[in-house]
Amino acid sequence: MMTEQTIINNWLDAFARDVDKAFLEAHVTSECNFLWHIFSYERVACLEEDEARAAFDRIEYEKAIRFEDGFGGRISGICETGKITAGSLDALAGWDVYIVEEDFTWTYVKTHENGWCGPYFCIRKPESERDGR
Repeated sequence: MMTEQTIINNWLDAFARDVDKAFLEAHVTSECNFLWHIFSYERVACLEEDEARAAFDRIEYEKAIRFEDGFGGRISGICETGKITAGSLDALAGWDVYIVEEDFTWTYVKTHENGWCGPYFCIRKPESERDGR
């Protein structure tokens, strides 16, 4: 299994590569902020709420990486997971749960802000569309 820092770096590279570094430092990886702020501050296009849940439930995968927290640029509870549903994640009140494909092509984030922020589903932009190419 990858280390905490490797997962964070890969996740940010996959989904926040085009986000300004100053913004990331101020609103995503610093104390009192969350990785999922790239979505809530609308810096990265994604599906939200019921659209995110439906897209996540439709995606086919056998194995993904699950982690929790994302607060202050730290994560915890890293493990592999099989197929899980948005509904089962919604039942986990009180903390943030991230599910990401092993190759970081998509991510689903269920936030602790049940009903206010998220959940979010994002598919990484193809290389040809990244960095303005």
